[in-house]
Amino acid sequence: MLKQRKLFLFVIVFIFGVSLFSLPLSSCITKEQQEWNNVKNGDIYAVFDFASACQNQELLTQANNEIKKYISDAYDLDTLNDLLSKYPEKAQELKDRIAELSFDDAESAQTTDALEQFISEFANYGANAEYINEAKADLKNLYFNEAKDANSKELLENFITKYKNEDINMTQQAESLIDDVNWQEAATTNTRGSYVNYIAETKNTDYTYDSKYIDEANQKIEDFDWNTAYAKATVKSKETLLPVIDFINSYPDGTHTAEATQLLETMRNDSSYYDEYKSQNTLEAYEQFVTNFPGHKDIANAQNAEKIFKGDLYDFTSKGYLQTIIIGKSIKEVTVIVKCNTVSQLEINIPFSVYFAANSGSVQSMAVIKEVTFRINSGETKTFTVETACMNIDRDVPQDGDSFAPQMLDSDDPLIKLLQTLSANSAKYEVAQAAIWYLRDNPGKYNIMNALEYPDGTKAITEDIYNEAVRLADSVGK
Repeated sequence: MLKQRKLFLFVIVFIFGVSLFSLPLSSCITKEQQEWNNVKNGDIYAVFDFASACQNQELLTQANNEIKKYISDAYDLDTLNDLLSKYPEKAQELKDRIAELSFDDAESAQTTDALEQFISEFANYGANAEYINEAKADLKNLYFNEAKDANSKELLENFITKYKNEDINMTQQAESLIDDVNWQEAATTNTRGSYVNYIAETKNTDYTYDSKYIDEANQKIEDFDWNTAYAKATVKSKETLLPVIDFINSYPDGTHTAEATQLLETMRNDSSYYDEYKSQNTLEAYEQFVTNFPGHKDIANAQNAEKIFKGDLYDFTSKGYLQTIIIGKSIKEVTVIVKCNTVSQLEINIPFSVYFAANSGSVQSMAVIKEVTFRINSGETKTFTVETACMNIDRDVPQDGDSFAPQMLDSDDPLIKLLQTLSANSAKYEVAQAAIWYLRDNPGKYNIMNALEYPDGTKAITEDIYNEAVRLADSVGK
């Protein structure tokens, strides 16, 4: 009986002890559970607060799941950013969602500014760079499409500058679009210059694409050049072979070369062209024909006809083509006045073989020491000076009132060869004068060295000058 009581007592004590031991734990769980029950469907801030303080792993898991669900469903950036500032322990989840929503906003805006701003603000924001990479890809496509839709070379070039090291494929697409724009501009302007500029622009770039229109541009240029050459060659009264020849030289294998060659051959064998110039019968006309029709069958006739209008002062004066007056000026030059009496321009030469004979027996005749060639038009009068030297040491120096007439030396006169030698040696005047006197008069060294003085009274012909004159004169013989 005693044992039964003790056992009963033990059971009572055990039950009571267990109850006493279990009471505080059961009470704690109930309180935290009750708190969670109160906040889990309410204010999100309360859920965040609960999770921050919760010690019960099971309840904490439930709270974190609720937070994750809220974050994944949230669209209010202001609230998310506020939660980020207050609960840094949830920064990663919050940042990822903020980045996702901001990316959606930027993408929805479909503007380069919105995407640029997103990339700037959210680079390195959150654990995942996926949104940044997507934004960059979208931005690149947007830049490309804007440039393409605008058909803007400037925008395409900006795209290339920005992405040439990042996306070779799209860069080449942009370069190809620039080629299209340049070609459109050239084709719209449709001038030779516009196609030349197109080719130059293509060559001056460092783009990697191959221009699609170079061959077409070159063909357009050839077409323009052929049309121009044909027009210049066949315009009435302005016919010329030169543009056709230039075209053939420029395009030896061109699409119009055969046609140009045929035209050239036809014009070279057509005497009517020469007849047109011949009818004018002037030096200018024959010279123009020779220039404009190289290779023509009548070239030799034109060249022979030219010679009629080219001659020396003596010959043309003798023939009456020129009216010539020659007046003394000084020992070193004379004044020549000529008037053209022909209907054509003349080309006049005053060579060393022509000299100016004094009309007075007391005045020296004058040798030409520098040849002159000039042209004079029909009816024109020209006045000019000719460099000369005296031919007769014992006669007077020409004065303003003295007159002369052009004369011709004999073809074998040694004076001609001496004058040529003096010119070839660039002999100065004093040497030339002494040499002429020595050759023609040979009055002796003393007379030659004392025959010419400068205005200040000093002798013009020194020992050295005399010796040089004698050397040159002796070199031609007498």
